[in-house]
Amino acid sequence: MLLNDSFKDILSITVGANETSKFWLGMLNDLKNRGVKDVLFFFVDGLSGLKEAIQAAEIQRCVIHMLCNSFEYVNYTDLKKFSSDFKVVYNAPNEIAALSELITMVVALIFLYRNKDRYHYA
Repeated sequence: MLLNDSFKDILSITVGANETSKFWLGMLNDLKNRGVKDVLFFFVDGLSGLKEAIQAAEIQRCVIHMLCNSFEYVNYTDLKKFSSDFKVVYNAPNEIAALSELITMVVALIFLYRNKDRYHYA
């Protein structure tokens, strides 16, 4: 939770047997019963069932988890180079700029892969 003074506060650490919408709804009801009135954003790591339990708030996938998922497809020896090149995409100031940088990176990746110069992990 982001407080009025811009400090974050942990509201709950919950352990469950699974990640069904029923589980998340119970956890969210627990927060409501403890005084949470409104939630504007949820930053999540792709948890299953959470989107079904949340209906009014914005959901954004955690950037770190998105990157980790992307890096699963990159050869370990190329990971450092790829992650360095990928920084320009996730550091873009907005969605349009990020998409533009991603397209530029993909085009360069395809061109360089064909030349086997830099991106042989594509």
